[in-house]
Amino acid sequence: VNRLRLPRANMVKTRGQEPLFCPNGQAMTFWLPLSEDNGETRKQIRALIKEHGGKFDQKDSIKLAHPEKGVPGDYSIQFITDSVEQGEIQDIEEYRIVKKLDAAHSKTGRNSYTQQEDWMILYYMHCANKDLNFQGDRIFKDIEKDLGIPHTWQSIKDHYKKQLYPRLQNGSLNIEEVVRWREEQLLLEGEKSEAEAAKQEEEKSKRRGRSKAGQAQEASQEQPTRARRRKGDDEAEAGPDGGPDGAPPPKRKARAEAAAAIASQQEEEDDLDRLLLQEAEAGSDDVDRKLLAEAEAPKAKKAAKQPKKAAAAAAAAAPVNEDVESIFMVVAEICQAAACSEDAAFRALHVMSGIPQDAVHYVLYGVGTDGTKPWTTEHSEWVQSGDADRLRELTSIYGEKAVLRRRKYLDNN
Repeated sequence: VNRLRLPRANMVKTRGQEPLFCPNGQAMTFWLPLSEDNGETRKQIRALIKEHGGKFDQKDSIKLAHPEKGVPGDYSIQFITDSVEQGEIQDIEEYRIVKKLDAAHSKTGRNSYTQQEDWMILYYMHCANKDLNFQGDRIFKDIEKDLGIPHTWQSIKDHYKKQLYPRLQNGSLNIEEVVRWREEQLLLEGEKSEAEAAKQEEEKSKRRGRSKAGQAQEASQEQPTRARRRKGDDEAEAGPDGGPDGAPPPKRKARAEAAAAIASQQEEEDDLDRLLLQEAEAGSDDVDRKLLAEAEAPKAKKAAKQPKKAAAAAAAAAPVNEDVESIFMVVAEICQAAACSEDAAFRALHVMSGIPQDAVHYVLYGVGTDGTKPWTTEHSEWVQSGDADRLRELTSIYGEKAVLRRRKYLDNN
């Protein structure tokens, strides 16, 4: 294998009485799958592992791969050679393969399938049915429409039946690796979306800052003009002797009273904000609900001015109800928005817990609007089982809100 350093015999160091790959008396287990071009390298790696106290077995093992041919999640075989050469175990996480899939691994030709296309097909079929043994043409027609890969459904069906499914049966393809790869891709896409959203928000903040600075500059320029106008009004109203008995002119007095009222109101609002901030920093649970209500009152008034927009947004983000007619209306809207079939829309609505926005985004990008993962059949059964350990695991994968929403959706449907 090119660019692979194997330690010479005189470079192999020892680690005292303890075998290198048997720290604390626990032998580490590694596995390097056999392929057409790694037979000799595989023998050498296996010999190094066993010579230094490790095990070479597929079960419960650390999967090794050549750094240029592995998939994300595998570990480079250079971890073995470097550890032997240095005489101590290296940091294995530095050898994790994180590169993207090679876009052209298969046969050359205009209609060849890339590895990414193969794995997208397998992941799609895994989400639809874990048995992966499909009959009929519907699933392959859906793949052609939903994935948008440059192949006809007839070609996809033939490729799956003759290439992918036999490889799943003989073990040269592992569906768990496919699922792990796709989840990592979705995670990276979610992180990228979050970074882009943060960048957009930062740009908006800068624009708002520039706008406020411009408004402040205009106000500072207009202030002398307004002062001159007020002075002229006061002199015209008061006449040569000012107000009666030396009192300020009526307009000036009214403006002074209005300014005092505004200042008093601003002072009360500042005191309220300061009190709420102190309560929050202290972690107190006894915040005065009346004060919170007063603080939220301006927001409520603002929201009340846009009832139609708020109602539309709430309806789009809420799960559809059990009314059959309304469900079919939502499915029709998803079909139109995502340009997909009714079956694909129904499936997307189901795996995204009935949220129309998430269903459209899933059909287009394979994930919900906020990076929400689609629900599998197995995980849905976990939700319905009510098992505490499984619910905790689901919460770590999907988030607490998504689990509660899934439970409510399954109870209603």
